[in-house]
Amino acid sequence: MQRSLAGTSLQAAAQILAVLLFPLLVTTVGGQSLAIGAATSRPGDTVSVEVTLDVPLDCAGVLLRLEFDPSILEHPVVERGDILTSGHLIDFFSPAEGRLNVFVAGLSRLESLTARTGVVVRLGFRIRQGTTASFSDISPTQSGLPELPSSNLLDSSGSSIVHTVSPGRIIVDHSLSDLWMLQ
Repeated sequence: MQRSLAGTSLQAAAQILAVLLFPLLVTTVGGQSLAIGAATSRPGDTVSVEVTLDVPLDCAGVLLRLEFDPSILEHPVVERGDILTSGHLIDFFSPAEGRLNVFVAGLSRLESLTARTGVVVRLGFRIRQGTTASFSDISPTQSGLPELPSSNLLDSSGSSIVHTVSPGRIIVDHSLSDLWMLQ
């Protein structure tokens, strides 16, 4: 199990926040989405996929619970996206092999992200050396704690924003594995 330094206490805070706020106030405006990107690389490489946000109002918090194929991808990490400042906290942890939870929020009272559209975080994975598989999806999940949503967006007043999540995919290109021999 991989954890960031603040993983345990922030995990509990994120779970409480999601459970308490999700059913209360829900903001509905058309076209809200989170989209997980795609990447192609060869076994042994580290790849990065962007998680992009597109909402028509200010967003102050993001919770994502993701799953991926651990026989293909390993060592998940999360990096700050373009619409976050140093005033935003990113916490992530892997509660089980093949799962990744990500929590983003302002350090001061629901500080909004810097834009309504853009990259929130970048997810990094290493493609396992020797894998013979051709791809791994990165999808929202409710595994582990079904009472928590697979994703949650909070507006600046703390209300949940109804949204869709588009899954991502990492494609393993085995033909790239032998390109070094051609150089």
